[in-house]
Amino acid sequence: PIPINVAMHVADQLIATGHVSRGELGILIQPVNQVTANAFGLPAPEGALVTHVNPGSPAQAAGLKSGDVILALNGHKIERMTDLPVRVASLTPGTVVHLTVWRNHAEHQIAAKLGAMGRNGTLTAKNSSGQPGGRLGLVVRPLTRNEQQQND
Repeated sequence: PIPINVAMHVADQLIATGHVSRGELGILIQPVNQVTANAFGLPAPEGALVTHVNPGSPAQAAGLKSGDVILALNGHKIERMTDLPVRVASLTPGTVVHLTVWRNHAEHQIAAKLGAMGRNGTLTAKNSSGQPGGRLGLVVRPLTRNEQQQND
């Protein structure tokens, strides 16, 4: 079943523009488990760990960094990693979101202007010369054993 608020949002966009636009930050994330929480000095295993910030993305423009843990979006707590992409995709491109981010053992507030997710679920960014770059999007994967050891 589709939640009514999602269905209404989609219907409103279809009526207004003829297509559905979804927001995008342009990051790769992974879950925060107890080991990761301990390593980053987090009080609890929650949020979404940023493992990569795509060049030219809204996240890069806002100053997000690999190793940041996103704890809240617009005041809504991100309890599980999967909460973040659902919340971001439900927002319209161009929306400014306020992120609560854990960095260097402290909370920080970061504002980011969402980009537009492409029809295939990706964000097209501009490269350093200002030309459209490759496909970017939100990809989630488990850490490799080597990456896990680097975070310990």
